[in-house]
Amino acid sequence: MKHKSTLFLKELNKNMVTKEYVSWLNDHETMRYTEQRFLKHNFMTVKKYVSNVKKSKQEFLFGIFINHLKKKIHIGNIKLGPINRYHKNAYISFFIGNKEFLNMGFGTNAIKQVLIIAKKKHKLNKIYAGAYSTNKPSIKILKKNNFLLEGNFKKGVKFNKKFISHFIFGKILK
Repeated sequence: MKHKSTLFLKELNKNMVTKEYVSWLNDHETMRYTEQRFLKHNFMTVKKYVSNVKKSKQEFLFGIFINHLKKKIHIGNIKLGPINRYHKNAYISFFIGNKEFLNMGFGTNAIKQVLIIAKKKHKLNKIYAGAYSTNKPSIKILKKNNFLLEGNFKKGVKFNKKFISHFIFGKILK
């Protein structure tokens, strides 16, 4: 379902870390398909992480924001990186943390915007994204953005006490 709110990406800095953002990282349902699920986050650890990424030349962390009812609302994050400058490629990872805005097309739109940044600003040729085989929403979003399944690491990750496939998707930027 599409939503009428305007989405934009903004590079995060430590002053943009909120209690709500930290709560997303500690929410089992939100993080169930990420390695973040094994960590306990607090305000200081998240601020330190955001500061370290901000200093990096290979990673860029963007907040996914929307203009909604005349307010700017942070609804999730998308990271570009690490970037391999020689091979002109990078990984992306993303999540919508504010559950009120799930299934509204914002993840799909955020990827479209980060792909433009990857191509125009960083001159990248290829983008990769990983997804657990059980992560149907992310797989759907990647396919909507014309990512192709390029790798299947069968029984490569443990999820809910079972070994499942870890997929790698790729997209050549034209």
